[in-house]
Amino acid sequence: MSKQSITYQILLLALLGVVAALVANPAYAQESVAAFDDGSCKTLFSSNQDFQSVLNSAHLKARRVLDIDNPFLSAQMKAVDRRFWYQP
Repeated sequence: MSKQSITYQILLLALLGVVAALVANPAYAQESVAAFDDGSCKTLFSSNQDFQSVLNSAHLKARRVLDIDNPFLSAQMKAVDRRFWYQP
């Protein structure tokens, strides 16, 4: 497995962890929303070279997005604001 693949998997797990924490802890969610709204969250990710390298190598803008309903998602996960999902 390449270093880039491992980095991608770690970043993906970290992002999923953040989403889970947002769902589970309303106080943390409020702080995270504030960081998102004031731009500090975007600055953090855009300044991280590993994160940017993984996103660039994934060629996300060239991919097709398929929205598929997942009946196994909890109501809490479905309620996460779509602005928190990465949109290339």
